[in-house]
Amino acid sequence: MHIRGTSATEEAIKFSCSNSMPCEGLYLEDIQLWSRKGKRTRAFCWEAYGTSSGVVYPPVSIFPSEGFIKKYGSSETYSILQSS
Repeated sequence: MHIRGTSATEEAIKFSCSNSMPCEGLYLEDIQLWSRKGKRTRAFCWEAYGTSSGVVYPPVSIFPSEGFIKKYGSSETYSILQSS
């Protein structure tokens, strides 16, 4: 995918899929999204399954044993790394 940029909201990545028809086969590669206002960014995944490669920021929940993106009913918040 190779996506880089800023997000207008703190929730930079959102996969909100149906309980009865989950999103499957997602592939995230080299994604770097920061908050436009310098605030924390987060990813939210619901019924979303797939794999990732390279840097994915904000990180999504990855279960290495299955290699799938999974997050049931919650979100994660991550700090932005700033360079001087």
